[in-house]
Amino acid sequence: MTDKEEAIKKYTSLVKWSAKKFQLQHCNNNNWYELEDFVSVGFIGLLESVEKYKKNKDTKFSTFARDHIWRTLIDDYRKRFKTRNISDSNILNINIDDIDLEKEESLIEENVVKENIYKKQIYNIILSAVKDILSEQERKVFSLIHLKEGCTQTEAANKLDLTQGRISQIRDNAIKKIKKYVKDRDFS
Repeated sequence: MTDKEEAIKKYTSLVKWSAKKFQLQHCNNNNWYELEDFVSVGFIGLLESVEKYKKNKDTKFSTFARDHIWRTLIDDYRKRFKTRNISDSNILNINIDDIDLEKEESLIEENVVKENIYKKQIYNIILSAVKDILSEQERKVFSLIHLKEGCTQTEAANKLDLTQGRISQIRDNAIKKIKKYVKDRDFS
């Protein structure tokens, strides 16, 4: 087993814990950046820390890896969202030995399951709204942009032989109807 494989096996919980902690601290309730994305970036940081760690240092590998994973998460977040309003001080004050990684991992997995169930419920509510209240044209536009293909408004306009401005109007009307549908049924 290589050093990298051994690190992945031994420190998966640390990566998941760091990713969840980072997501909670820096993303509030924005779901535009999934936990899995943070975990992937965290594994990149873990693998880099294996390469960069010098065994003759006074720092334990777990501490070095934790710090490097956190900095990798910060760098990736800054790159993607062009922000400087983030610091690494929060994680660096935590003693790695004080973390019950198995407990943290089970809590993370439980939260991911709950989050996925909630997302499926929301998706089903939106599908119901699309079927029940949208006109044929609104359904086509909404489906192209948000459900099936993930088209841009311009791509949807080309497919439906409409202007981008008209696609925008149809999409906005569809979203208003869906919001009203959800609000009237108190699905929140």
